[in-house]
Amino acid sequence: MNKITCGNWLGYGSADRDFVRYFMSGYYNATANNNVLDYDRLQKNSEKVVAYCKKHKSDTLPTAIQKSAS
Repeated sequence: MNKITCGNWLGYGSADRDFVRYFMSGYYNATANNNVLDYDRLQKNSEKVVAYCKKHKSDTLPTAIQKSAS
C-alpha cells in the first residue's frame, strides 16, 4: 500500500477505492489498538484525504492519510 500514490488511488474504480479505504482504516485502527469501526469518522477522514489527494497527486496514500486525517 505504501506505493499507491494519490493519483493512482483517485483513478481507481469506486469498489477498488473503497477496498483501499477500508483496508487502510483497519490498518491504522489496528496500530492504535482500536477494533471498532467508526463509520462517521471514516467518512469525514475519507473526504479530507480525497481533497488532499486532488492537490498532491504524486504523494503516497499513507502520506495523504497522515497529513490530512484525524
